[in-house]
Amino acid sequence: SALAQSIKSDVGRAGCFFVSGKFSIRDRTEPYTAFLSVFNSLCDLVLSSRDSGVDSPNLVSSLKILSSIRDAISSESSSLMGIIPKLSLLLDSPEGTSNENARTMTEENFVLSRNKLNFLLRQFIHSYCSQKTIVMLLDDIQWADTASLELLKVLISDRHNPNLLIIGSFRDDEMQERDHPLATCLGEIRASNNTTVTAIHLDNLDVNATNDIIAHALTMTTDKTHNLAEIVHKKTYGNPLAIIHCLKTMQDEGFLQYCLGTLAWRWEENKIQTCICATDNVVELLISKIKKKLPMDVRKVLQIAACLGGTFDSSTISLVSEKIKSVAVSDKKHRDSFINEHDVDSAHCLDVCVDEGLL
Repeated sequence: SALAQSIKSDVGRAGCFFVSGKFSIRDRTEPYTAFLSVFNSLCDLVLSSRDSGVDSPNLVSSLKILSSIRDAISSESSSLMGIIPKLSLLLDSPEGTSNENARTMTEENFVLSRNKLNFLLRQFIHSYCSQKTIVMLLDDIQWADTASLELLKVLISDRHNPNLLIIGSFRDDEMQERDHPLATCLGEIRASNNTTVTAIHLDNLDVNATNDIIAHALTMTTDKTHNLAEIVHKKTYGNPLAIIHCLKTMQDEGFLQYCLGTLAWRWEENKIQTCICATDNVVELLISKIKKKLPMDVRKVLQIAACLGGTFDSSTISLVSEKIKSVAVSDKKHRDSFINEHDVDSAHCLDVCVDEGLL
């Protein structure tokens, strides 16, 4: 995921659109969850350019895209507004139409044939690709629903749209069963011979790559960090995220310190060897860090954030926190504990989580 996201700035500098969406195991029964983010992001790109009022090549492209969308799906636009809510803003639908469509069209979309719906969504993407190249990142596609996999096949196999690059990231250890829907989908795409599918398997890093990361992080030469890299590699098995968290843990525990006298980092190899547990399971590292370092109020806010999914805003966290507190206070069983408890500053708690690398 991090590797795929790292190309975003390069794609933007090349004058292309980069959009992304993420599937979740919690929403596996909901259709088009990741595509919803992708389509709404595409709408935002055109809206921001159109509404800026700045005369530029981007504005010209956006107006052409808008015209192409109207030509391609104008008669069926209401059918898509339940899936792409921001389409109503793009097409200047009357105020309130979008919400009404989102309520009524959801049921209608189940009646609408999947082939027709996929055709309309393909036309929507075509409208953008006629003016811009799109790089579309779909994260955690091992959790994609059936409808999304069908649409994925339609978009990938479309020979008439060369300006679309789809990057799908997934964990193969989470799709062990032979008849996993994603494995079946990829097999059908490869068998169709309509497109080129390139598989890039990411293994854990070797000792030299681990040493490069550590040397860069500590601003030191690789010959000076090699011994530390060997220890860290044994502890993390070369998992990139685990390497970073291992370095943070060593610093938190005082085993890795910056010496002002020598203006360089120093570390205690014996303590690192004996006190840092070996694991490439980043979840275990994070859980241990949360339990050891974070106060209870920060943990409560982090629990709320985890329930909201991969993205959220601070105002939503504050609203949910207050709602939970008011419900608990109204419950006689918990009233005393909540009245005596200090108010939780959710914004401060989120800042702590960011500082700790948890958000």
